Amino acid sequence: EELQVSSIEMIACNVTKDCEPYLNSCQLTDCQDGMCYFVLDIFAEGCCNEPSDCDPKDCTKSMCIENTCAYTDSSDDCEPGVLDYLGAIFGFCILGLLVITFLVVTMVTLFRTFFKKLRFNTPSNKVDVLLEEQKNEV
Repeated sequence: EELQVSSIEMIACNVTKDCEPYLNSCQLTDCQDGMCYFVLDIFAEGCCNEPSDCDPKDCTKSMCIENTCAYTDSSDDCEPGVLDYLGAIFGFCILGLLVITFLVVTMVTLFRTFFKKLRFNTPSNKVDVLLEEQKNEV
């Protein structure tokens, strides 16, 4: 549980360690003349004094709440870049090639099936000979 200390409150101490329970992650402390002194440490990871102290992140808006960086989603800051467009173009090209490949394979399969049926429907020479022999016998 983190103890909150207002800037007006005075905390008595004998050594700096007495002040540590009142620290937050963005403060440094020191015990001087029997009192705790707290100093903002904006160079610590995730600490700030104002939103511009926070590391920028894509598609988010920075806020500084109680000296801690906070982020909210922001569609205003999320515009597609050049790599996004290149990725979309590359993806559509791959998709197009897959569709063309599927159509070519389907057409080849249909033509092979059609020509096999056509070839088997024409009488072969042996069948012709047998039919002629039967006609001659009658």
